[in-house]
Formats: sequence, structure tokens, C-alpha cells
Amino acid sequence: MANVSIIPNEGEVDLLEALRTGRLQGATLDLWVNDYTPGPATTLNDLTVLSDPQYSSITLNSWTAAALNALGRAETTHPQVQWSLPNPIAATTIYGNVLHTGGIVLMARRFLNPIDTSGGNVLVPQNPRFYLFDDS
Repeated sequence: MANVSIIPNEGEVDLLEALRTGRLQGATLDLWVNDYTPGPATTLNDLTVLSDPQYSSITLNSWTAAALNALGRAETTHPQVQWSLPNPIAATTIYGNVLHTGGIVLMARRFLNPIDTSGGNVLVPQNPRFYLFDDS
């Protein structure tokens, strides 16, 4: 089973507008530490972002121009990101990442296998990616 990304209801319109206007550049990617499974009603208040003086959010500014992929779906991707967490950091478990802008969750992804931060580096399991398709 792959990591599953959820686009909460509050973020659907904002995400489509961000994709349309290019406002996805500058969105913030954070790690969350509470054992929570996101769903359609997820808000930023549901997720506990990692809090450590040595941790900081990552601003995503390298999205590709939207283009059709091999499946004929419009797609934009961002290069894989990595947090370098110095040791010692408060030992905790990372359950997922959240992409947000202006307090609105655009996407929340719970990792298939939570990540133990004691290793020092946290590599996001997949590149951030969005694609549009008609499922009707």
C-alpha cells in the first residue's frame, strides 16, 4: 500500500485556485507528530506540527510547470525534500506531512510507515505531486 494523500474539503477550492494561478509556489510543507489519519474534514488544527527549536518548515518554490503526464493527466511535481534534523532532537515519531498556505490545508499525507526522528534526517517518502483527472 502506498502513502495516501488527502485533500480536505476546506482545501479543494484553494488548491485548484493555487494550481490555476501558480500560487502553489511558496506553499509550506510541515511534518506532523500526532497519530492522526486525515480525512475530508481535516484542518490544520487537527495536526500537531513538529515543534523543536532546530526544526523549520520547508517552503516549496520549485514546482514544475503543469503538463500532461504519460497517463494524459495534468500534473505538477516538486523535487523531493529532506529535513536535516540535528541530533539530539526531541525523540518523536513523524506520522505524515502537510502542505498548507494561509492556514488552509491543501494536502495531508499520512506515511505508510511512521518515521522515527532519532536518525537525524527525514526524507519525505514521495515527491510532492498533484494531478487532475476526471473520474466520472
